Amino acid sequence: MKLANENPNSVTLVSLVSACTGLINVRAGESIHSYAVVNGLELDVAIGTALVEMYSKCGHVEKAFKVFNLMREKNLQSWTIMISGLADNSRGNDAISLFAKMIQTVLKSDSISFSAILSSKTYERKRG
Repeated sequence: MKLANENPNSVTLVSLVSACTGLINVRAGESIHSYAVVNGLELDVAIGTALVEMYSKCGHVEKAFKVFNLMREKNLQSWTIMISGLADNSRGNDAISLFAKMIQTVLKSDSISFSAILSSKTYERKRG
């Protein structure tokens, strides 16, 4: 794209971040995140959610939570991915707390977000 003098858009960045998630390549994901910040690209719900998932799956849940909190708009997928990220990174109580905050918004939980909460408590019981 750079050779063709084309600038990536939101869809391109989401695709790249998703590839980094699949490869568990946080360095490349951070590079893409930096590109977006330096170039003033808005942290819309699609890019934000992709970054939250990438950071969470790569074990950087604090960075995921920072991105999540910076997102002006969140959808059910954003909330669910952040809740799952907390649960998958041994932060079940934080996942439950975030689920409670999600319920206070106008969003309704679905079977996927509810199962993320169930798995967080199951994981905590296995560890404890």
